[in-house]
Amino acid sequence: MEKKRLISIGIIVFLLLVGILTIILINNRTALTITLDINPSMEIHLGKNEKVRNIIALNEDAKELINKDLNGKSIEEVFGTIAEKVIKKDYIEDGKVIILISFKGKENKEKINEVINKSFQEKNFATEIIVIENITKEDEKFAKKNHITPAKAAYIQSITKENEKISTTSLLDKSIKELQETQKTGRYCEEGYHLEGHFCSREIGVAATSTGKICPTGYYEYEEKCYLEVPSEEGNELVCREGFLLEDNQCIHRETASLEEEYTCERGELLRKGDVSPVGAIDNDKMYCIDKSTGQEPTLRCLTINHIMIEGKCYVGPAPVINGGCLNGDPLVNGGCYSPDDGDQWVCPNGQIYEKSKDIYVDLCPDTFTYLEPTITGYTCPKDFTQEEDQCVKIEKEETRHNKYCPTGYTMLENERCIDQSQTAEKEDGLVCLQENTRLKDNQCILYETIDAKHS
Repeated sequence: MEKKRLISIGIIVFLLLVGILTIILINNRTALTITLDINPSMEIHLGKNEKVRNIIALNEDAKELINKDLNGKSIEEVFGTIAEKVIKKDYIEDGKVIILISFKGKENKEKINEVINKSFQEKNFATEIIVIENITKEDEKFAKKNHITPAKAAYIQSITKENEKISTTSLLDKSIKELQETQKTGRYCEEGYHLEGHFCSREIGVAATSTGKICPTGYYEYEEKCYLEVPSEEGNELVCREGFLLEDNQCIHRETASLEEEYTCERGELLRKGDVSPVGAIDNDKMYCIDKSTGQEPTLRCLTINHIMIEGKCYVGPAPVINGGCLNGDPLVNGGCYSPDDGDQWVCPNGQIYEKSKDIYVDLCPDTFTYLEPTITGYTCPKDFTQEEDQCVKIEKEETRHNKYCPTGYTMLENERCIDQSQTAEKEDGLVCLQENTRLKDNQCILYETIDAKHS
């Protein structure tokens, strides 16, 4: 009897252990896989207990943000830590972070988005989350080949399908903010450059840092004072940047130019007068049929005392005769040796002086050419312009954006920053960059090269 009782207790204990282990395994099993792109890219494995099982860094930037200490922590703790490090590493510009995210699993995705939003908003940064719903096998293959997340692969491929001029390889190293800007405006940069509005920039060196007074984190310098700053908010009104007009829900910029005349010549060569005449001549920008057959050679003039002309060339002298002759084959005149003058001056009928020694010389005098009016054969527009009736027009289009506004009590500046002018802070000691085209990054002054962005 006692033996049966012990066996029963053993079975109960065994079943309890199996049950506990099963619960542990179920809770630790990955219930949701999240890929996250800001510029750092990472893959987060979440268990059913909403604890983070593992985080995998998918690029070098992410390796600096995550470590094994985050494993086993709640999603609130993990995303709070990630947000803090992203802000500290200066991956966020203009007070707003744009995040590309994808999910694999059936857990509460809405809660994840809320946690991410709250993590950044608690630190006064606005968020925009782009959720990629449908990821194809082609996206996964492209992602694996290029060491990016499937979500970023899908986003890149959607951009290049809309803009055939843009190659997928040129977008691989771009942040989500850059990709979104390219999608909206059609502007893009080649590999190695990063898009900043209408320009592309890249790091080309490091400059020396200096110490100076700067505003504390969360404050913005305006009129030499530090004011508390919060991100601007997005409204419902569609707007365009300066120089563009809103037409049919698109931003349009029109540039006009005059029609250019097309000419032909029955005699002579079609040139602008300024291309052959001395600077300052009348009608320099006017086109003429220029007949050079009437051109006359300039006249040699020796202006310096003791310079003489021999067979149409000026000579300097005299120099003494050495050993009964002259050096370098110089001519002997009246008992003295004369050497060629490198400072010859040549004069045209209109008085224009040319000097060979200064590389200012003409074979024929432009004022002796015959200038004939060309025959107009038609009209054309400059490159990239199209003709509309009697003028040339170039049209540039951009996507619209929503207007920005500040929360109650905050003042909007020209750059759409929102500051509270009632809350100020004293400047503190910090590192600054004084050299032109430099910015502070990771306590270094990085030197940048900037070029115009391309447009699809």
